[in-house]
Amino acid sequence: MENKIDFYDIYDYYRQPIYETLGFKLFLIFLVLSIIILLSVLIYRKRYKKKVTAWQFTLNELLKISLDKCNRKEDFKKVYFILTKIIKDYLYMRYALQTKDKTDEELITYLKNENFDTELVLNLQKLNDSSLLIKFADISVLKAQAERDLKLAIDFVNKTIPGQE
Repeated sequence: MENKIDFYDIYDYYRQPIYETLGFKLFLIFLVLSIIILLSVLIYRKRYKKKVTAWQFTLNELLKISLDKCNRKEDFKKVYFILTKIIKDYLYMRYALQTKDKTDEELITYLKNENFDTELVLNLQKLNDSSLLIKFADISVLKAQAERDLKLAIDFVNKTIPGQE
């Protein structure tokens, strides 16, 4: 007898490559369209985006301050803290003055040393004095004073807008 070895046909499993499938092709189309739409939106926003100036931003922030909810001295302290922070940020954005790290007194001195407009420095001095008087004032007086100081801050920004200086 012969030792005969039979060879069996061995078939490989055939799988269609992923890049040839319909699902992959649809995914690529969706991906390319998404990228095109995203780039279009970004280009549109960059080209037609309305630039907000420092004074517009600051005026919007000042107009957001609501004195109606202030019933205690602590509330008014927070309002004055926010008010002075907004003014310091405005001076930094508008004139590139290093005002963010200064206390209120240091800010006044710094602006005087920088030869800032004297009338505007006096307005800031009034605002600073009002924030110091919160500790001693009555609630009824605080609300009226805070309204005057908020108007003073808005006037300060309005006087520094180019063309209106």
